[in-house]
Amino acid sequence: MEPLNFQKDPLLLGEDSYKTMVTANQLLKEKFPLLLEGKKLNLYSSLVKSFDFEKTLGSHCFCSISPDKIKEYLPSSYNSKNFRKLREDMKCYSEKEILSRSVRTWTKNEIWPLFILRVISRLYDEDKEILSDLLKSVNYFTDSTHKNKFIPPKTLSKLLTKEQAYFIGCAFGDGGFSTNEYWVIVDGGKKEELIYSQQWLGELSSLINRMYNIEFTDNNPRQRENKVELWVSNTWFERFVNFWFSLPYGKKKNKIEKPKIFKLSKNPEKLYKHFWRGMFDADGHCSNESMKASLSSATSKVLNQCQADFKKLDITSKISKPRNLRIYSKSFAQFGRKIGFSHPRKRRILLKQLAKGPKETQFKGINPEKLIDNKFFDLNYIKNLRVYGIKEDIREIRKELGLTQQELSNKLKLGSSQTFYWEKGCGIQFEPLINLYGLLGVKKKELLKLLSQKNISWGLSGRGLTSNLVNLPIKVTDNVINLAYHLRPYDCEVRLRKTGHSKDTMKKIENTFGIEVKELREEVYYLSSQVLIKFLKNFFSYGPYWKPFDKDELNKLDKKLKVNF
Repeated sequence: MEPLNFQKDPLLLGEDSYKTMVTANQLLKEKFPLLLEGKKLNLYSSLVKSFDFEKTLGSHCFCSISPDKIKEYLPSSYNSKNFRKLREDMKCYSEKEILSRSVRTWTKNEIWPLFILRVISRLYDEDKEILSDLLKSVNYFTDSTHKNKFIPPKTLSKLLTKEQAYFIGCAFGDGGFSTNEYWVIVDGGKKEELIYSQQWLGELSSLINRMYNIEFTDNNPRQRENKVELWVSNTWFERFVNFWFSLPYGKKKNKIEKPKIFKLSKNPEKLYKHFWRGMFDADGHCSNESMKASLSSATSKVLNQCQADFKKLDITSKISKPRNLRIYSKSFAQFGRKIGFSHPRKRRILLKQLAKGPKETQFKGINPEKLIDNKFFDLNYIKNLRVYGIKEDIREIRKELGLTQQELSNKLKLGSSQTFYWEKGCGIQFEPLINLYGLLGVKKKELLKLLSQKNISWGLSGRGLTSNLVNLPIKVTDNVINLAYHLRPYDCEVRLRKTGHSKDTMKKIENTFGIEVKELREEVYYLSSQVLIKFLKNFFSYGPYWKPFDKDELNKLDKKLKVNF
């Protein structure tokens, strides 16, 4: 095969600067050979760029490879003293003079410019297979001074691991390229909690060392004021991360999306779970006060992708402004099991909240044992319930019975003035009302049917103020059950579910119960009524979304979440 110039090499993508470097996200749908023979990574395209050849040879990526391996792939005519013919091909490819003393130095030190492997592979028709084999034989990548060794994954299976996915998630969060020479990740907070940042970035540095053989000095990560920083100064590491995972140089705002390379995995969902955990460790928050986790990002596309992936995992989330994705107590346990935090401080808070269990409850259904013929709510179950708006009915019943107010009170075995207050409009307790209608032979079921047709209000004994009266549904209807689904009774108030309700729902609630829906704080709405609280608690079932984690569950999850892949 004829010698090739780098400007026409199909494995180079014509980039003219760091700002224009092409990544795997852009190439996956094209025929570009991301993988060479045997699913080996195309490390040449990821580590060598067209604009490198505008610089001196000393600034190129070098690789450690045995001279014998170089000679093994050279035709006999190329094995002359000082590789004269090979130097001519290298000159043709790089447009640079290759001196014989340079080749002697490379041979002695066993490090060669990486592009020499491409030049050799082009001597064969099956050039990509040859290049793949040569790259497999590389011990490590380095610079011309033989420092900053870098050993990347060489096969697709080594690239698509949970360790890589987690690290890249961290890099997409608070990590980035400060220049074209450094990658840095920063973590911080309160000074007394920086020990957790030191621990997390220390674990991350160990992970990077295991994956890429990058060495860190004793003061890296290092603390500066109220933050801790981990730095990596290795051009080839940066290029590898940029190419395969599409982490951009410069500002990340509106330039990032989840790495598409993970889709080549047999189990991409598993990798994306670790990727999102890394992002939550870097840019996420776990509240110490309430059961809430969140992820912040200046790129809305990433949050949308996260929300879509979480939906597949049965994790409900909400995106709000400023760009923030939140997970509430309903899905907190599922988030902890499927995603969680590896960051020591955030993991500690997560486990503490999981041990407490959720305050928010879910609607489980109606309580059939407290209904009459499955048609009416048996209001007898609400203690001290009073009915308002039927004073005229009481007077008519008394007259029909031919009794005075005192006689009726005595017949019902109540205080002598009780009937007087009823007919004055002070309300009547539900139990005496049943007994009153019972004197006419009206049973409780018939009474409830009659009351459902009247315009009446309900209150509680001792709290019979007009402001606290509500309209209680008496008949069981789909509308009432649907409204109960949107409500959550607590000790002092009834709240609306945080998600899933609308202004139309709030209007239906106000019209049905005759009380105002108020805003407690942003996106939190409530109704103030002890009557409604007792009604909901008696006739509907509400329970926690999940049970608090016991010690065994917490220990297992803690072990699972630690950065000890």
